Amino acid sequence: MKKSILITIIFGVLIGAAQLTAAEKWEGSDSFDSVAKWKNFVKQGTNGEKGQIFLLGGQVVYSATVPTYDNAACWAWGSTKKWTLIPTGRSWEINQEAIFPEASPRADYSRAGIGFALYAESGRGSYRSVWARLVAGYNSNEIQSVLQAESDFNFEARQGSTGGGPLEESGDVPIGSRRFTLVFRHDALSRIDTFRIKDANTGDVLYERIDPSTLSQARDCVVGPWISIDRYSTWPGGSTYLAADNWILRSITPDPISLNSKTSTSKGVAYSVAVTALGMTGAKLTGTVALTVGSASATLPITGSIDKNGYFALTAKGAVANKGFGCVLLYDVATGTYRANKNTVTAPTQKAIRF
Repeated sequence: MKKSILITIIFGVLIGAAQLTAAEKWEGSDSFDSVAKWKNFVKQGTNGEKGQIFLLGGQVVYSATVPTYDNAACWAWGSTKKWTLIPTGRSWEINQEAIFPEASPRADYSRAGIGFALYAESGRGSYRSVWARLVAGYNSNEIQSVLQAESDFNFEARQGSTGGGPLEESGDVPIGSRRFTLVFRHDALSRIDTFRIKDANTGDVLYERIDPSTLSQARDCVVGPWISIDRYSTWPGGSTYLAADNWILRSITPDPISLNSKTSTSKGVAYSVAVTALGMTGAKLTGTVALTVGSASATLPITGSIDKNGYFALTAKGAVANKGFGCVLLYDVATGTYRANKNTVTAPTQKAIRF
């Protein structure tokens, strides 16, 4: 009997540990040994003659045999039948290697790019897209010594099947070994997106863009590798390819933040609310709130999550010595303000304050 109980306890502990370390269903990695985790995102023509990406030698490589206006090729993370929706209300990071050949199949290319596409449908023929990539130029078949980092962080809805907007930011990147690690980091807590390019061999950061995120305009997005060349150009398959490798999509734990405080007066009673050290683990928000109502004050733990509109929905309730204190808050990170008439603060012997 004792042995059976001991085995049961150990088994329960192991299950608990496994649950704590279990990955999100949308997390994962791929070394491009098979197409099982990818859905082709664009139509390639009857015989695949338009720009396309496919597996070769453990990499995803690009080829285009017919000159067309839009020869971009993109895959979506998920499976061959269905892409996976990545929640924009969570914090995550994508890593992907980009490999540029030393020589191109033709004499001159100004825009041979490898990067990421983040995409969401918006209804009635409109779509959203954020993109980030590294672009190489070739002259007399030789790669140029300086590449360009390019990105568009604007996730607004646009008419058209791609939803992609124009270039917003760019910067120079030295050629190095021609092998780079591209990183796109989405911090849903601070609403900051980061596009970073590193030397794949040394890990040195060669370029970085950090700007406010607009991904919360959609609840979910589709992500994947994206490769394209100059419009009306071809890149015949052969001994030289644009290639991507070693894909990783993982959740991250962002650094805690503090929200803007609120201080005002309601019916002659002064009050203040200050949320500090607000952290995010998975979908859960936790931190501390300092409440003052009239001459009474308390500091309470506060918890919550990001709601369907992208707002922080937070609650706190005092106990024992702080019984009677509490709050229900709805905070808009984009504007740094509390949503009007959606917040309540309570304190002992005081009428609830709504603001």
